[in-house]
Amino acid sequence: MEKSTQSLLMATAVGAMTLGIFNGVAPSISDVSAAPPNDADVSRNTRIATWMTAGLVSGVAVLLRDPTVFVIGAFTIVGENLWIRSQNAVHPALPGGQMVTGKMTPAASSSPAPPAHMTAPAESEAPAQSVSPQYGAF
Repeated sequence: MEKSTQSLLMATAVGAMTLGIFNGVAPSISDVSAAPPNDADVSRNTRIATWMTAGLVSGVAVLLRDPTVFVIGAFTIVGENLWIRSQNAVHPALPGGQMVTGKMTPAASSSPAPPAHMTAPAESEAPAQSVSPQYGAF
């Protein structure tokens, strides 16, 4: 085999190992998308996966003395890291998956009060008989 073919095969193998480490250490994209934005656990696990893969790529590139392994591995690390971080910044409840730039804090009573028929009556106001609401009536 030629040296360039061997170099590309090793770079592909290192890229696959990088993806495997991210798959095992970092949470899945569906979990990240469903989590609250800027979740600390997602950030911590992504940082751990990034450092693990950076050590792997650097070590293999130095052992093989091959810049192709380093370039392919680095692009894989950066791509996975940006993908997870961008999904971590998206709030699942906002329409269209809007990005959240800072920490989200709930506003003080920004939500309206629930309708009267959805609140539980106080003990002194309990009805004498149970009335079930009609759902689906047109």
